[in-house]
Amino acid sequence: MKRTAFAVVLALTATSSAQAQSIFEQMARRAVEGAAARAGSALERRVTGAMERGRQGEGAAARGMEGKGAQGEEGPEVMRPRGRASTAPAPRGAAAGAAPWPVNAGAGVSRPGKLEFSAADEARKAAFDAFGRVQCTACEGGRSYDSWAQQRFNLRGQGAWERKLGELGRVEAITWQGVEAHGRITVVGETPVGGFRCKQLKWELFKGTATAQRDGLVCFGLSSDYSASESWVEVF
Repeated sequence: MKRTAFAVVLALTATSSAQAQSIFEQMARRAVEGAAARAGSALERRVTGAMERGRQGEGAAARGMEGKGAQGEEGPEVMRPRGRASTAPAPRGAAAGAAPWPVNAGAGVSRPGKLEFSAADEARKAAFDAFGRVQCTACEGGRSYDSWAQQRFNLRGQGAWERKLGELGRVEAITWQGVEAHGRITVVGETPVGGFRCKQLKWELFKGTATAQRDGLVCFGLSSDYSASESWVEVF
C-alpha cells in the first residue's frame, strides 16, 4: 500500500514538473517573440522617420533652388583670394625709380649738384672704380683708373666733358680705351629728376672676360650757387 502511494506521488511530481517546464518554455517563447516584435517596430519607425526627413530635405532644397531661380540664376560660390595691400613705397614724382634715383629728389633741391644718392649707389660706384684700377709709376700714389673716362678724351674748356655727355641722344654711346680695360657710356633714359632735365647713363668696363657696370646721371641746371646760367652737370 505504501509503495502504491509513493508511486502515485512520484507520478504526480513528474507530471507537475513536466507541466511547469512546458509553462516556462511557453513564457520564454512569448518573451522572445515580444522582444523581436518590439525591435522590429522600433526599426520600422526609425527607417520611416529617416525616409520622411529625407523627403523633407529634398523639398527644402527644391524650394531653395526655386527661390534662386526667381531672383536670378546663381552658380556655385567661387572663393577668391583676398587682395594684399601693396607695401611698396609710393614713388616720389612721376618718374620715381629711374636709376640712379636721388634720395632727396622731392626736397626742393635748388641745383643738380645738391642731389644726394644712397649708400648702395655710392658703393657700386666705388666698386666700379676699383675694377678699373691699374698700376701707374708716373701717377700720384702709383695707380690710375681706367674708369676715369674724362681723362681719355682731349676736351678743352670748362664744362666740355659734361656737355659731351648731355648732348648724347638716347641709346647713343661713347667709348674709350684704358690701360687694361676699355669702357663705354650709354644714354639709357631721359627721365626728369627733381624738376631738372636729366639723362640716365650706363657706365661699363670690359677687361678680358670680366665686366663691371654702374649707373650715372647728368642733369641740366646751375652748376654752382654762383652760376649765372644753366648748363649740363655731371651729377653721379
